[in-house]
Amino acid sequence: MIELMIQRWNELGKPLFMIPRDFRERILTGMHKQVHLSYLKWLTMGVEIDMFEILCVLIIFSRQEMSNRLQSKYNPFNNYY
Repeated sequence: MIELMIQRWNELGKPLFMIPRDFRERILTGMHKQVHLSYLKWLTMGVEIDMFEILCVLIIFSRQEMSNRLQSKYNPFNNYY
């Protein structure tokens, strides 16, 4: 799934930033049920999604075991997401 997201990003010309709607419609086409993202961070701040940031986070989470994902997601000292 990550490979398909990166392929779509490449086909779009590797934009550095995307608005949340474009990211959802052009990168996550048909994957929004598997990839649950909260767009609140970007929508409330009125900024675009940094593609390097979001792709790195998705790659890291997709490569981890479920127990590690949960631990990093719910660790009170983790300030990433």
